[in-house]
Amino acid sequence: MAASFSRAGRGIMEARILPSRILNGVNLVARQFGGFTGAMVLGSQVALGADSCLDLPSATRAAIRVSESVQIANAAVDEAGAQLDQARAGVLPSVVLSGSATRQDASTPSETLTGSRIVLTQPLFKGGREYALLRSARAQVDAGTAKVAGTRIKTGREITASYFSVLAAQAEVASLSELSKLSERRLGEIKSRIAIGRSRATDGLGAEAQVSSARAQLDGARIQLESSLRALVSATGINAASVCDVTLGDLPFANWDDIKVKVLARPDLIAERIALNMAGEGVKVARAGHLPSLDLSGNYYLKRPDTRFSSGDWDVTLNASLPLFSGGGVSAAVREAKARESQQSMRAQLAERVAIDEARDLWEKYQASRKQSGLLEDSASKSDAWYRRVAQDERMGLATSLETLQALNSSIDARRAAVKARVQLAQTWRTLLLAMGETGGDS
Repeated sequence: MAASFSRAGRGIMEARILPSRILNGVNLVARQFGGFTGAMVLGSQVALGADSCLDLPSATRAAIRVSESVQIANAAVDEAGAQLDQARAGVLPSVVLSGSATRQDASTPSETLTGSRIVLTQPLFKGGREYALLRSARAQVDAGTAKVAGTRIKTGREITASYFSVLAAQAEVASLSELSKLSERRLGEIKSRIAIGRSRATDGLGAEAQVSSARAQLDGARIQLESSLRALVSATGINAASVCDVTLGDLPFANWDDIKVKVLARPDLIAERIALNMAGEGVKVARAGHLPSLDLSGNYYLKRPDTRFSSGDWDVTLNASLPLFSGGGVSAAVREAKARESQQSMRAQLAERVAIDEARDLWEKYQASRKQSGLLEDSASKSDAWYRRVAQDERMGLATSLETLQALNSSIDARRAAVKARVQLAQTWRTLLLAMGETGGDS
């Protein structure tokens, strides 16, 4: 399916769906709100030209670039990298330069013993704890990288909602602007007919009430548009007077099974599975407390204290230890690690279930919205034809003013419903792509 919303500021929908009056109305909206956004340039915000609109991919990229959540996720990856280096140091040898000076009074006169040495220590075995920590640290880096991608997708969803809020508000202002103009034009026609005795004074009162109602609705829609634009500017740092069209293309996958596979490959779900592996490594780290440890140390003496053991320039020591009893602390640590692993397993399963349910709902909603949008477009076209026919009949004396007013309201309502349905369809389509793992800033 291919459909499009015409560029905001040049029309919300194709001309075959909405008459040129609506297209001109959106043009007026962009000009009217240009002054509003021009007053909102703050700090590092980027201003667009007066005739330029902000498209969804650009908005998404800008929001990701300035998002504090994405920056926090990137910093967490740097932190995980530093922790990996620390874990790697646990399996590598250490070299220390050591010096000492000892004052003793065992002899007469008392003397000071001095010495200096280079100490080399190499861990050999610590129950596998050091390697489990190393694997866990590597997984933490991978999980952090996946979380960055997941945060980018989340930011894309947030900016998509904000973007379509502006697009819907623009469509509403355009429709109500058209209603206001048509109502004022109709009021002028009725006043002319009242002056020559072809319409009643009550018809004029009804037309005036219609004009007042249309103006009130238009003011409310403009306030909503201001609020939506303000939120979008704040999230993207781009000062835009309007947003561009959103073109509906074909989904990358045409059936639910393929969509499900794509959803399960999302970075945030991958991060949850990596976290489960990390929790498993945590159990191994805790169990290592029951196992013996072994390390090798060697000393090379630059200056050896003058004692009865002072012969030779070096020595080597093999150290071994076996834990016998620690008050049950190690067993408790193992139980704690297993509990954490169980919790993470449940979190990973929950995240997958929620993601699949959400994607299925979006898929079904998208299918239904496509059908509804087509029906409402047909309704809007027929309502426009009905209004034009009733207005012509009224000029020929075959219809009353009330019938024309009802036809006008019905026509405008049908147009508004069609526009809202198509905006909702585009938003559902874009949100479904995001639920499948796209960031929204690549197309």
